Amino acid sequence: MNWRRFSPALLQVVAGGGCRPCTAGGEAIIALGHRLGIRIAADGVESEWQKRFLRQAGCDLAQGNHLAPPLAADAVTARLAAQQAVARQGIDRAG
Repeated sequence: MNWRRFSPALLQVVAGGGCRPCTAGGEAIIALGHRLGIRIAADGVESEWQKRFLRQAGCDLAQGNHLAPPLAADAVTARLAAQQAVARQGIDRAG
């Protein structure tokens, strides 16, 4: 399946302030992509409003500082290790 990126600049226009013609355009872009078999990834999500808009419009993937701020490499390593430890505990309890 193909992926297309919903750029931060476009996201600001279609989901920045909630103007109905703007949000309708964003919804149409996402719907058209899906009709063409393209999954849509939004980049630059900076607010709760944008996140809600994208979810309601059916966007497939989102990233941005509002969802998860950038991490240093050692912080990523620590987070992944913690997630693996939790996953192992779940497997140990089930087994």
